[in-house]
Amino acid sequence: MTISQDGPITMHRTDMLNILVDNLPPEFRTHFNKRLSSYSKDSSGAIRLVFADGSCAEADVLVGADGINSATRKAMYLNLANATEGEDAKHLASFAEARWTGTYAYRTILDTKLLLEKAPGHRLASTPVIVSKISLIYWNAISF
Repeated sequence: MTISQDGPITMHRTDMLNILVDNLPPEFRTHFNKRLSSYSKDSSGAIRLVFADGSCAEADVLVGADGINSATRKAMYLNLANATEGEDAKHLASFAEARWTGTYAYRTILDTKLLLEKAPGHRLASTPVIVSKISLIYWNAISF
């Protein structure tokens, strides 16, 4: 999610990955269909990736778009907690596992072209719309 002057902007994960891959130099390697087990960062800034299949890789950048049970998030918060002391470490470690926040999500697919034909300029086509103080509708562009 990107924060702009109009609020958060969301994008479908596949579209985000396609944008990243399409804009990488040809000599850069990407790893898909791998399950990250852990990662560590050395003093030079290189990131060492360890995958569940036993393979390893080294990277300059790690993008964690691995969903609600994110191994990237878990490793990041545990690494941060291990580098911190006291209550701050405990607080950081608490974010390692996904937990229910009390928020429900209902999803549907809306044809943006049809929406704009019926309601030209409707802001749902470009930004989230607040339904109440505790709810948001997020619009995600989906490519077909």
